[in-house]
Amino acid sequence: MSVEREDILLQVNNVRYKKNNGQLYLSQTRMGWMMDDSDTSTVSVLYNDIRTQKISPEGKPKVQLQIVLHDISSYTFHFCANEGREKLVAERNKVKERLSQLMSQNRKQPPDELMEKKRLLDENEQLQQLYRALVPTSIISVDEFWKEIAGQYKQSMGPQQDVGVSGAFLADIKPQTDGSNGKVQYNLTPEIMSSVFKTYPAVKKKHGEYVPHRMTESEFWTLFFQSHYYSVHTTSRTENVFNECSKYDDRGKWVT
Repeated sequence: MSVEREDILLQVNNVRYKKNNGQLYLSQTRMGWMMDDSDTSTVSVLYNDIRTQKISPEGKPKVQLQIVLHDISSYTFHFCANEGREKLVAERNKVKERLSQLMSQNRKQPPDELMEKKRLLDENEQLQQLYRALVPTSIISVDEFWKEIAGQYKQSMGPQQDVGVSGAFLADIKPQTDGSNGKVQYNLTPEIMSSVFKTYPAVKKKHGEYVPHRMTESEFWTLFFQSHYYSVHTTSRTENVFNECSKYDDRGKWVT
């Protein structure tokens, strides 16, 4: 999407998104980011789609601004002009304050259906984890998620006993190949995630350590399915994540 210059209310150069340099801008109706030497926006988000914005802590080396959407996806921008931290913070805060004003001016009440979906994600951590793993990574579409995954999840909701299950359930997870690019995908459901965590407490512990600080939800589960738990070939990174888990699960304690 290209942006007419007269529509831009505020523009900041030397802002990185996914390690690429570009310009962050605020227009009358949306926030966007455009890579240097490009006339097309890589990020373009309507203010009404933004749920909240966050800034990096004072002691953090990078000066960052993150926006979180109602669908819980997010965008993080790194202010990196060579002008000293104090000026970078002031510039970032200027964007934050103007963004708050524009979000208020453009605020509309989300439809009841959207509010119900937001409530369901907020109240169900496993469903939220699945959303983060599947939708932003384009494994499935938003519509597919709410029709298939969330539908199954709601049917399964109710009193559940927190008991372990047999590891044999992993054999029932059949990999599927995307015919267009040959990518292997797995049928990951809230029930499967819950069963993995109950059966392998060490994997649950590793999940808490690694996601989202060291890898994404999608990367974690990809490595899990490549690990010895799923009897598939391993990679060096897989071993680094999961090699301690079997010791823990076999002995009933964590091995440091």
